[in-house]
Amino acid sequence: MADTQYVIGPDRRAAPRILILLALLAASCARYRGPELPGAPAPSGGPPVTIRALLPQGRVVSLDLEDYVIGAVLGEVSPAGLQADAAERVLEVQALLARTYAIAHLGRHAAEGFDLCSSTHCQAFVDPGHAGAATIQIVRHAAQRTRSLVILATSGPIEAVFHASCGGHTSASTTVWPSAGYPYLRGVADPYCVRENEAHWTWTADAAELLLALRQHAVTRVATVADLKIVERDEAGRVTRLSVGVPGEIIHASDFRTAILRAFGPRSLRSTRFSVARRGSRYHFEGTGNGHGVGLCQAGAIARARAGQSTEQIIRTYYPGTHIGNLEARTRGQASIH
Repeated sequence: MADTQYVIGPDRRAAPRILILLALLAASCARYRGPELPGAPAPSGGPPVTIRALLPQGRVVSLDLEDYVIGAVLGEVSPAGLQADAAERVLEVQALLARTYAIAHLGRHAAEGFDLCSSTHCQAFVDPGHAGAATIQIVRHAAQRTRSLVILATSGPIEAVFHASCGGHTSASTTVWPSAGYPYLRGVADPYCVRENEAHWTWTADAAELLLALRQHAVTRVATVADLKIVERDEAGRVTRLSVGVPGEIIHASDFRTAILRAFGPRSLRSTRFSVARRGSRYHFEGTGNGHGVGLCQAGAIARARAGQSTEQIIRTYYPGTHIGNLEARTRGQASIH
């Protein structure tokens, strides 16, 4: 889910199945007992939680939640190049994201016969059997250390959206997806992201190609993109609205970017933190960051882990007002990982 291409919100959830899952977790999941979670109760057993995942090869498999978490972590982040302690925290963070996202979106593809896909629409997933033994060991350890834990707000598991690189500042969910208002998904300044990876990029496309992409995905009805202008940006510097055509039709930047990504692929318009200039019959885009810019920034999280920040500090930075715990945490106190 490093670059989610959809609108999130309560209407996207499969409420009946989630309620059943939450009940199962409340009955079966206790906080992991170990030096990272002092005083946590021992697991009490209970019915397992199963995730039906669509693998990249098109095959649907049923996995235990914790096995799914391992595959999702492998698909979304790599510990390569990190010192052991930093790698441990990065993988713990990603395990919490994977588990929280899976719970909140169980049944997202129910009409198609599975729960979650393996593309950026949901979460990437890699078969653990295809990873090296050393990598599997460290990822499995991170999953075990966070076993049964999720990121919680007052209403329950959060919308644990994340992206590859924010370019220096994350955005509020409402500026990227107007219908998705979550108090913990607000813009956060992130100098650590720039320290880790500035992620400057450029991309050029012909005006006729842009028009075809926008019309194919019903973003606009204009006859030409002879005049493409940025109308509004958010506090993070991301474009929120553009004017297309003459006279100008206002379109939302997330819709514009989604159409471009579908037509030209993930290496085209990597974020909405861009500037644009007309050069003859072509438009030249230049920007920073990679992904939608909401929630946790993976590049920033890696830099924070390198700097010694704890798993809990990293989570609370990108999701203000949340805490780590199981479903019982709302009444029995909060868990923490250091």
